[in-house]
Amino acid sequence: MALRTKTINRRPLPSDVIVNDALPAIGGGTIIMKSNGSTPREVDAGTVIGKFTADGKGLELTPAAEDGTEDAFAVVVESVTVPASGDLEVEIRQSHTVLNADKLIWPSGILAAAKTAALAALAAKFIKTV
Repeated sequence: MALRTKTINRRPLPSDVIVNDALPAIGGGTIIMKSNGSTPREVDAGTVIGKFTADGKGLELTPAAEDGTEDAFAVVVESVTVPASGDLEVEIRQSHTVLNADKLIWPSGILAAAKTAALAALAAKFIKTV
């Protein structure tokens, strides 16, 4: 008799992303993730985000934008579902943290230059990747 197996897909955990969080009181925090107004969306731990200049809310990094979200601001460290309407507060690391580079989540199709710029912006905030 053959055994049946089931694949369980689990969303990333903070421990998947954070390598060293020696100063969480300094580098940790929260940000309000902006709703898209139409459908819920999953934002996983490791997602690199930008911050809207107008209202200070977070959104997944959008290199082609010109609203603040084109610049890497922080990395989400908890997997959440942002509702279709209404924003959601999420935990982030915005400085003084070491993160697992292989677990960072980038926009689909991001160009190497944009990724390099985003990593440099994070490094300037003392977010190191290994």
